[in-house]
Amino acid sequence: MERVQHKRILFLSNGHGEDAIAAVLLEELLSLQSQICALPLVGLGEAYRKQGIEVIGPRAEMPSGGFTRLGLKQFWKDVKAGLVGLTVAQISALRKAREFIDFVVCVGDIYPVLLGGWFLQRPMIFVATAKTEFISGHYELEYKLMRRYCQRVYARDQYTADAMVRHGVEADFAGNLMMDMLMQDGSVYPQTPTTPLICLLPGSRGDAYLNLGDLLACVDAIAQRDTQYEFAVPLASSLSFEQITSLISLEGYDNGRWYYKETGFDEQSAGMVGKIILGDQSEVIFLKGCFGGLLRACDLVIGLAGTANEQAAGLGKPVITFPGKGVQFTRKFALAQKKLLGDAVSLVDPSPISVAKQVEAILDDPDTYRRMATCGKKRMGSPGGAQRIGQYIREVSSNYNTISP
Repeated sequence: MERVQHKRILFLSNGHGEDAIAAVLLEELLSLQSQICALPLVGLGEAYRKQGIEVIGPRAEMPSGGFTRLGLKQFWKDVKAGLVGLTVAQISALRKAREFIDFVVCVGDIYPVLLGGWFLQRPMIFVATAKTEFISGHYELEYKLMRRYCQRVYARDQYTADAMVRHGVEADFAGNLMMDMLMQDGSVYPQTPTTPLICLLPGSRGDAYLNLGDLLACVDAIAQRDTQYEFAVPLASSLSFEQITSLISLEGYDNGRWYYKETGFDEQSAGMVGKIILGDQSEVIFLKGCFGGLLRACDLVIGLAGTANEQAAGLGKPVITFPGKGVQFTRKFALAQKKLLGDAVSLVDPSPISVAKQVEAILDDPDTYRRMATCGKKRMGSPGGAQRIGQYIREVSSNYNTISP
């Protein structure tokens, strides 16, 4: 492992989404960046690199994309791809980094806390993004590890923080970092909607292409009910519009109803990258670089996404969802998200007609819309966590001279 000099704080995270949340915190620590490094346990750590943070230790992309909890099949794929060797190498990197690390920020579930506690043995805070009392809460063993290794834990909501405190954990809810991510996204939707705007969220991983086919079928069903809406898809940087149009042809959406139109925009630049047009009735606009702008501008979301669905609900946008056909947004996942977000989400059967009817039911009923919007904001909580947690990290960083090597 490369020798890390003058690095005092280590960010330890275990997931692509967790890396992105850590990057939100790092925006509040610009003055300390020369003292920060990161070891992502999942993936390549691109979110850190974009922040100019040095990424240390071995890293690799696994077939599950960090979703080993989805079952033994996904876990076994990762094992065959070298998960065991990667884990051993990361533990070795942690041991070597101990000489240069004074403070640890763990982001994700209890796994980084376990590794950091065992192999770094340095003061630690834990930004617990993975679990919430709205779904299942933490196990007693997890509370024990928090009490032992963490001088402070930041929960993802007040309900969960209260449960942690009851179990003897020094815990707090400072604000929802997922909502801070949207606050830092200052993008603007490039046009003014003239009819209700519906945002389609296919996700950001491999299943997104499969999910998009289902979402386009929903648009088809909505359009056939003679109701005028506008539709837009914020494409994650990992997704290609060219591949989307190829898959549409392969899946049979070029049967006279669907066709696509290139717009001439560069996929690497922010803005509209293309359109898919349904007959003469509806068009679906695909954009890159304006996720936050689209969420703020839209009236409703149809989503097969994890974090993005939650962020939409936190903005007060009603979310309609259904189990997807891939390995990630399963019925089990959808039910867990429904439990997390409560009435902010309408979970329907995986039928385009069911989705179309629910769109009308929500947008035509102000009371239902208001109830869903209020619930989403309450369940997700307010932004501001990055500023508060960042301030705490700055305060403890001033005490490095009291921490023995």
